[in-house]
Amino acid sequence: MIAILGLFGLACLVVVSVWVGVRLMFLAKRTRELPEALLGVGLFLTGGPSVALGIAPLLISDPAGETAHWILRAAVIASALGAGTVYVFVWYVFRRTEIWGRLLLAALSLALLVATVGDLATREAGQQLFGPNADLGPFGVLSVFPRILASVWAAWESFSYCAMMKRRAAIGLADESLALRFWYWGVAMCAAGLAWVAKLVDSLLGEANLAPEVGAIVMSLMGFLGAYSIFQAFFSKSQSHDSSESNMRPEGAA
Repeated sequence: MIAILGLFGLACLVVVSVWVGVRLMFLAKRTRELPEALLGVGLFLTGGPSVALGIAPLLISDPAGETAHWILRAAVIASALGAGTVYVFVWYVFRRTEIWGRLLLAALSLALLVATVGDLATREAGQQLFGPNADLGPFGVLSVFPRILASVWAAWESFSYCAMMKRRAAIGLADESLALRFWYWGVAMCAAGLAWVAKLVDSLLGEANLAPEVGAIVMSLMGFLGAYSIFQAFFSKSQSHDSSESNMRPEGAA
């Protein structure tokens, strides 16, 4: 039952991420704006190909064979590309004029690159990314840290901008519904970070983990929360379709 709940939470997050990602990519095609393109690609890759390819080896006849091994490598690459694109989105939208923002983006990207290359080089055939026998491996564990830090960064930026927008809305200089969108995006990033923390704890404890179902429950709940928050951030009924997608961007951003 716990495993089914976990898969359902993951499935909800995947569906919403792919749906929002595709719509943002189509929006970027119309508007020619970089933030929509970055976030659309990032959500699509992390929610679609990376998860689908990560689960696929569990469904084929020889999950430890060479074909399954190459599929898992493709999943690792898709996940890293999606995460890296989201890092660039956060930097570009919030901190592209700040030196520390560039340094943080470079550090996160370098850590993710090293972890990804190491994972591709050391992951053994049959070493799964999902399922009861999932094993992140040493470089997979390393890749979790920049993901968690990036989630914290994105959430902090979103909540800070939400607070600023609320202060402006109080004197009639901003739209309060836009502030709410940033709040939901911050919640989604918190959910992503907590899910990775749960995944990391499960991986580090390994066979010593006395309550693996706790991690599964946390990741499932974070999947539901992330899916709901992403939906609310981009498709709340308080604004029109185009406005809901294109306006979740700080004033003055490209």
